[in-house]
Amino acid sequence: MRRRHTTACKIPTDARVEVTGFQADASGYTEYTIATTLNGSLYGSSHRYSKFRKLHPALLTGTAISLPATFPVPKSLVNDEAVKRDRVAALNGYLVM
Repeated sequence: MRRRHTTACKIPTDARVEVTGFQADASGYTEYTIATTLNGSLYGSSHRYSKFRKLHPALLTGTAISLPATFPVPKSLVNDEAVKRDRVAALNGYLVM
């Protein structure tokens, strides 16, 4: 049986991560904009909702971070502005768990 390695995550006390909004990428898909502040420097990135969903199981098995068993931001068949705004709020809640 293969043993899984779990890594304890030490997040610096001055680190801050926030989903600040969303935008359409070149192919028309929605990407959520993330701002990370670490040691006084600001870093930005954009990721699709599906990337967050794929990351969740990896965090559950590869780190000692306490997270819910299922990804807490629901999928939606409709992807209108209201859903996107709700996802920004829900993703921010997820990031501070």
